[in-house]
Amino acid sequence: WKHEERIAQHEISSSHQKSVGLFLTRSRIEGRVDTALETQFHEEKNYWCMVLKRVLSVVRFLSSRGLAFRGSNEQFFNSHNGNFLGTLELLAEYDDFLKVHITQYGNKNRGHVSYLSNTICDEFIEILGEHVRKSIVQEIK
Repeated sequence: WKHEERIAQHEISSSHQKSVGLFLTRSRIEGRVDTALETQFHEEKNYWCMVLKRVLSVVRFLSSRGLAFRGSNEQFFNSHNGNFLGTLELLAEYDDFLKVHITQYGNKNRGHVSYLSNTICDEFIEILGEHVRKSIVQEIK
């Protein structure tokens, strides 16, 4: 972008502030065309947040104990799938939400969003590792 600093200037302008206020006021009105879409968006957002909370809990649990994550197989309900998928399977025995999610999305091929793959697991490990590193540096200072 050639003039990206103008975006920040525009966002604090009175005309933009007024437009955002009007938008928010009008967005509260019932019977809008996009009400169903907005409802669907919020439901999907909540669904995926619930999935990610469970996945993050498993990543935190395994990493806090120094356990291996992956096995020789990346499929659910395989005895060699490792601690990450195995722990999710165990939780799914007691968590109907997770059970349905694993059944629906668990063994999909690449290109399907499930947040159960080794990619998301590795990303969470990296984020948590960075958080731990920053905490250690802060303690040393």
